[in-house]
Amino acid sequence: SAGQALVNLALDQYVGRRSAAEIDTAQINAEIDKINAYFGSSVMSEFNYTIDDSNLSFEEIAGMIASAAFSETYRFGSVLRMKFEQPQENSVLLFNHRNKVPRTEKRTYSFGVQKDYDGVELEYTSSEDDARIKYTIPEDSTPINPLKITTTGIRNASQAKARAWRQWNKVCYKYL
Repeated sequence: SAGQALVNLALDQYVGRRSAAEIDTAQINAEIDKINAYFGSSVMSEFNYTIDDSNLSFEEIAGMIASAAFSETYRFGSVLRMKFEQPQENSVLLFNHRNKVPRTEKRTYSFGVQKDYDGVELEYTSSEDDARIKYTIPEDSTPINPLKITTTGIRNASQAKARAWRQWNKVCYKYL
């Protein structure tokens, strides 16, 4: 589980060097439960990777773990937490007349596909022979300008495909 990997990493005396009071384990486990419920499978919250680079920081490794489970890590005060990236009903940030300097607003409109991407090419590691596998969207053609994603911690096809399709939908439906 990515949640358990994150907690163990944070508690590690050489890497995370955090105390149990600095990790919101209940919140991290609740986010993992949200991920499993959203996708209907615990496979989507797995992290399968051996960290073999001694030059990676705690933040970089924590980001890799969270990314494999469609999440981000953040600190609330000094407490480590995890946030599942999922659709939201409410705005994350609201700008109104009270928090803007008059006549300083600049709007950028861009309609169509971001950076003219015509597909997604996601690379992940096979769980059978440790070979790097590329999954491409759309599946029936070869994109000329794909958004390229190299993953760490994803070792099963269903998790890789879900990640690629979520990214492709972001590319297609983000217009502003």
